Amino acid sequence: MKQPTDKSLDTLRRDHRAATAGARASHVFDDAAELSQRLDPTEPVFCFSAEALRDRILDVGAKLVVTADGGYRRGAAYALKPAVDEALRGETPVKHVVMVRRTGEQTNFVEGRDLWWHDAIEKETKNLKDRFNEIFQ
Repeated sequence: MKQPTDKSLDTLRRDHRAATAGARASHVFDDAAELSQRLDPTEPVFCFSAEALRDRILDVGAKLVVTADGGYRRGAAYALKPAVDEALRGETPVKHVVMVRRTGEQTNFVEGRDLWWHDAIEKETKNLKDRFNEIFQ
């Protein structure tokens, strides 16, 4: 039996925390052909097709998509966000897309739907600090 990697254990921990909070998580990976071409088969694949993502979104009724601006394949950066935008064309239950800045890839930004992870964290941190000050002053 193959031993789990640190990354697969981190994924399980994250999913467990999400499930404990009442959230569902669905991971989208590339197809088997892509998996067989990777240099390191223990590394997770961070790219996906728009069709695969759209199918998962509709299957679970996802309201949030978390992605990165881009990823790396064999040392070269590539964009991830265009596949998300294509998957979200038409009617979907998704209300927000949270993007982690990873590669600095140029990305399309849909006002009112998309937000950067660092902006969301900064805003929530400020909200929590304000709330903390209200309670304990």
